Amino acid sequence: MVRYILVVDTSKLIRKIVVDILEDFGYTVVGEAERGEEALAQYKLLKPDLVIMNLVLPDMLGTEVIERLHNMDPEVRIVVCSSCQEKQIIYQAIKSGAKDFLIKPFNIDKFKEVASKMA
Repeated sequence: MVRYILVVDTSKLIRKIVVDILEDFGYTVVGEAERGEEALAQYKLLKPDLVIMNLVLPDMLGTEVIERLHNMDPEVRIVVCSSCQEKQIIYQAIKSGAKDFLIKPFNIDKFKEVASKMA
């Protein structure tokens, strides 16, 4: 069951929007990160049930973060939330271990559906 979520995005505004939506759905956001290394450290410390992350990070590729999270915890559940719509990028994110992919700007109902699917 998904209760605790880590949100990773370079934009403070996007993180706030995502956190507000998740909290409205009854989830608890246990951490936020804006960089890949910070996301890895937060995951290790907080052990969230789900990571919602952007692929564009200032210090590393999002797919690298996904792969490193999977090396830390093969059961990690990751949903990518990105404005990138290139099929190759989406395929690479899923191949790296993401469980689902949301395109920004996202539909709130679709966002809720994807989050609840991770339960």
